[in-house]
Amino acid sequence: MRLTTILPALVLFPLLVASPGCRPEHKEFVTSVTLNRISVVERDDKGTPISTDVEVRWKECPGDQLQLMRSGKEFSECMKKHKPGETVVVKVLWEWDEHGHYDWHLIDVGGCPAPPVDDDDSSFDQIQECVPSIQHDAVVGFHCDRVPEGELLEKCPWFRRQ
Repeated sequence: MRLTTILPALVLFPLLVASPGCRPEHKEFVTSVTLNRISVVERDDKGTPISTDVEVRWKECPGDQLQLMRSGKEFSECMKKHKPGETVVVKVLWEWDEHGHYDWHLIDVGGCPAPPVDDDDSSFDQIQECVPSIQHDAVVGFHCDRVPEGELLEKCPWFRRQ
């Protein structure tokens, strides 16, 4: 075997093995949100909530940041103590996702644990910063950036994808 074949392999192999370790495995953040909506989605045969949607607005983040999450029976039971309009403390888990970017999950909402669910189609987020579009001194619409950057990432770093 030639040295020209072995040498690149010897150089690239350690880099490939080491590169996944360059990312932090996960990080937790604590912040506050406003509860916009709390909706029971499903009940058991006794009428007990077993699935609940919670819509939150990220209070400390600039722009219009909205998230809807769904969780199960224990979460539904615990969320009975909260009402829309309340500001509550949340815990955010920020971790590397199998899809090749970082993602975040609300893991506690106002003292109610919410285990993260990967690829949950019922939960979504709308993270954007919008500014008015002005022409001839008149607002004619809005321009929204949906890739978090700048001040938004400074105040809410869990939105960072890379």
